Amino acid sequence: MKNTTTKKEIELEDDLLPEYGLDFSKSKPNRFAQALKNQERYIQLEPDIQKVFRNSVEVNNALRAFINAIPNHNKRKTQSV
Repeated sequence: MKNTTTKKEIELEDDLLPEYGLDFSKSKPNRFAQALKNQERYIQLEPDIQKVFRNSVEVNNALRAFINAIPNHNKRKTQSV
């Protein structure tokens, strides 16, 4: 039995066009990865909710109280502020 690959098999293996010529041996680590990893996540609140809470501490306290009020919720360790 021959051990050759058909043109169709090659096309399925390599879906990039040859003119792109990507050479990943010259790639470098993402220098911004650590900064993005440590970045805080922001959630935009609707205007009516913003009127109720003055800062993130109040929002977090309200959300923790809500989470604790849910019966049988999966408790994860929360970091208190």
